[in-house]
Amino acid sequence: MGPDLRFGACKELESDPALFTLLVEEFGCNEVEVEEVYDLDSLETLSADSFGLIFLFKWANSIAQNSRSFGSRRNRASRNPESSPDENSTASDENGNVTLFDAAISQRLFFAHQVVPNSCASHALLSVLLNCSDRLNLGAWLLEMKEKLCQIEDPELRGFAIGNMPEFIAKHNRFACFEPPSISDLAGATTTSLGQGETFHYCCYIPYEDSLYELDGLKAWPINHGQTGGQWLEKAKNVISLRISRAREKDQGCHDIRYNLMSVVPSRKLRIRKQIVEQRGELTNKLRVLNRLAISKAEKDATLEEVDEARKSVRKALEIGEDKELNGVDNVKQESLPQNVEEFCSLVKTSCQEFEELRIKFEEEDEKHLRYERDAERRSHDYGLFIQKFIEFLHRNGSLQHVIDESQTKAMLSSRMRKKPKSFS
Repeated sequence: MGPDLRFGACKELESDPALFTLLVEEFGCNEVEVEEVYDLDSLETLSADSFGLIFLFKWANSIAQNSRSFGSRRNRASRNPESSPDENSTASDENGNVTLFDAAISQRLFFAHQVVPNSCASHALLSVLLNCSDRLNLGAWLLEMKEKLCQIEDPELRGFAIGNMPEFIAKHNRFACFEPPSISDLAGATTTSLGQGETFHYCCYIPYEDSLYELDGLKAWPINHGQTGGQWLEKAKNVISLRISRAREKDQGCHDIRYNLMSVVPSRKLRIRKQIVEQRGELTNKLRVLNRLAISKAEKDATLEEVDEARKSVRKALEIGEDKELNGVDNVKQESLPQNVEEFCSLVKTSCQEFEELRIKFEEEDEKHLRYERDAERRSHDYGLFIQKFIEFLHRNGSLQHVIDESQTKAMLSSRMRKKPKSFS
């Protein structure tokens, strides 16, 4: 028996880092983004400052069926830390050693049991974010959620609390693909399709108290994979690699495309913005020195030409006027002037180039984010309604039959070309 979904069901989410990045922002956290990890060997290089990893894998049907009896008495008993562990309450580390669920850690580590179907993507993302509240500015919505949920000790009750948050369901479903109604839905049928596709599931890996923890909403408790020795990404790489290897041993048809790994990292756009602010301040100070050198006229003409060129480069980079009295020239002391003016001008020009490169990178990140938003709109758009309106427009204008005839003619010509035997010279 499933849970009482008062505010509707969650929809499946694609394993797209752009989608997860927008979902993080929808949660109200603007300091992180999600990037895809294409190769486990480059995990440390790509995600050196990662807050956590989100792992997508094929879920075993037998386990999935057992785990989907949401809120059942049997599952509640298996999550009791005082009960003896069964086959579903154990896990193995990268060496094959059997480890038990760490029930005690759930009082310090945020963990919620998943009771709402198809919500595993948001559950995994929340598990990463809410366990990094001391390192991130989560935003008002996530902080309020954590404050309320942390008052609940039972992970299953936390899951029910999350499932009864209409904001959570709405935020999760905002970036899901549009699902047109099926024929059975349109006909009012109550039967379900016999064809069932493969089941995939999200979990996450995070470092906590110098240990690697696996947080899976369909498991009873957080799983401790052992000490990391300060290299939690290397530890995660070994655990995930072993997990994939064992799946291949059991299923010869198992391949890499059944898995996806994403990393929650600091926002590049935010980091570049901070660098731009710092670089702008440094260039402003250097412009004051250059203006003071130009006003003093104590150098040779050749040197003054270098100063003027450097001043033009800074003004162009900062997009400011040509007044020498700008930027507090009078506050520049004589002892702060550079000894080697030519070398100083060369450094200024290099700083201007670096500043321009930062601005280009920021624009690229901004364009990337706009592309994410456009893709999200296309993903959730109801194209069926658009096609319906377009066909109605053609019919009203008397062009529908012409379009149909033209399409049939092209189809016939294409069919004849495929059947025509090829001639070899």
